[in-house]
Amino acid sequence: SFINESGRRVLWSWMQEGRTTRAQRAAGWSGAMTLPRRLWLDEVGVVRQEPVGELESLREAPLEWTPSAANDLHAAGNQVEFAFDAVITASSAVRITVLASPDGTEETTIDLSADDAGALRLDLDRSRSSLDCTTDASPLRGSVPSPAGSLAVRVFLDRSSIEIFVEGIALTARVYPTRADAAGIRIQSLGGATTSGVVGWKLSGVEQQDREVDPV
Repeated sequence: SFINESGRRVLWSWMQEGRTTRAQRAAGWSGAMTLPRRLWLDEVGVVRQEPVGELESLREAPLEWTPSAANDLHAAGNQVEFAFDAVITASSAVRITVLASPDGTEETTIDLSADDAGALRLDLDRSRSSLDCTTDASPLRGSVPSPAGSLAVRVFLDRSSIEIFVEGIALTARVYPTRADAAGIRIQSLGGATTSGVVGWKLSGVEQQDREVDPV
């Protein structure tokens, strides 16, 4: 991390692989950087983080959201950003399904839920993320220390990477869909939770096509 010229504390991080060494060698690359993030301490000393504002320059065409039922929205993309506000009361949840094939054989599920006492938790289920059984499918979860009321949720997808931000609390994961059509996105409100202000964009690529993979 470093402090830049505007006084922001910016973090760059490395996302480790969840594939076998053999799969990494076959792919010709290994690991990836997370998005650069701004760090700060909230009023009670919790470290919060959010993508730096410069990433908005990657936004291209808006995502098209299609409602299929009450409190149920669909879109598609595997290199995208989307965001919304959520109100999650006790015993309710918002479920986000990403990188989903049309028949559901591949999909990754993100649940932002509140227990009976209203405590928030973020869960990521990778058990169906890939038909490749050698990839890491272990679940990821954590608590979300947030004030009551509306929560700001922001999700970035870049094919094998997922970065989720809820009120400055981040969860990062690698997944490896095998199907080319595993690009579905779904936002569901469950048990009385509500969402609003849903927006999203396709993102431009930043890979250097002419870089040397194995420089001498």
